[in-house]
Amino acid sequence: MIPSTTCRTARRGSAAVEFGLTIPVLLGILAAVIDYGWYLGTGSAVLNAVKDGVRLGVSAHYGEDPRPLATQAALDILTSSNLPCDSDCTVAATIEDRSGYQVLTLLVQRPYQAPIGLVPTPAQNGAAFEMLLEHQDLSWYGF
Repeated sequence: MIPSTTCRTARRGSAAVEFGLTIPVLLGILAAVIDYGWYLGTGSAVLNAVKDGVRLGVSAHYGEDPRPLATQAALDILTSSNLPCDSDCTVAATIEDRSGYQVLTLLVQRPYQAPIGLVPTPAQNGAAFEMLLEHQDLSWYGF
């Protein structure tokens, strides 16, 4: 019969080896959760900035060009969300005529840098949103 103290000593070392084998997998999963959580969070902030920018642009005063209004509103919202748009960020507002209705479209594309970077993530966050203009006479906008 083997004494109980000998078995206990051998088991202590196996627990350390098991922990050493599982910790890299757990840290990889944690890194993936942080990276993709940050990506989804910044994507949500970009989408909210685009929606609010378009909403402000379509409610521009009659005769006022809604494109710079929507663009500046989206940039301001991104900056207040600690996601400033530098020179590598794209913000574009367009007015299109669709079946007799004018639609304001705002597009924002922003590069994404993962906080940890152990797992592959998309290179940029982007969003586009469009709404009908409240004032449909485009002669005021120069068309």
